[in-house]
Amino acid sequence: MRTGIHIQLELVIYSSEFPFHCPKRGAQTGTPVLRSHRMSDGRNGSFLFPFHVKSKISMKDNNEELFPLVDEEGNITGAATRGECHNGSKLLHPVVHLHVFNSQGELYLQQRPDWKDIQPGKWDTAVGGHIDLGESVEIALKREAREELGIEDFNATLLTHYVFESAREKELVFAHKTVFDGTIIPSEELNGGRFWTLEEIRSNLGKELFTPNFESEFKRLFD
Repeated sequence: MRTGIHIQLELVIYSSEFPFHCPKRGAQTGTPVLRSHRMSDGRNGSFLFPFHVKSKISMKDNNEELFPLVDEEGNITGAATRGECHNGSKLLHPVVHLHVFNSQGELYLQQRPDWKDIQPGKWDTAVGGHIDLGESVEIALKREAREELGIEDFNATLLTHYVFESAREKELVFAHKTVFDGTIIPSEELNGGRFWTLEEIRSNLGKELFTPNFESEFKRLFD
């Protein structure tokens, strides 16, 4: 999903055909290998590296990603990096939320991955993400729903927009709702997700199970 996430590779490279100088290890040599790779759209591909690659893959937010800055009505006033928006500066930037209900009235929540820079491991709104610079609210919502839950054929209703402020950031939230009974496939970048009854959610509020943002919005919209 395009929420500032990237794959960080720590490479140790050895090449017999292409001598390579590593600042930490000096000149190294090795043999060519074929490495497989899973693409962002789920397809498998292969790349032939002319050297031996030993990699350590970790996931993290890209603090250099640019976000639009807005006023409280959503008018763009500038731009700043993710790191600048999340360092306590309180630069107002826009995000989209989508609350996904099924026809039984249950609400789907995603579990945030442990590597997120804000609220790792907490249960959160089904779909949520930053609006990219130059992107509309509607396009961002469709993109985030596709990338986070694998859903595309849905109709969303805008419920409200409001300013949410925490100790680290300040967001202009565009909150939407949809009813969806199709297949949900959480992104591999999440820790999964499931449907909750509204009573189950209410009984767990204030127990640090959910993100403060979700709790605040749930009370605002559904409690």
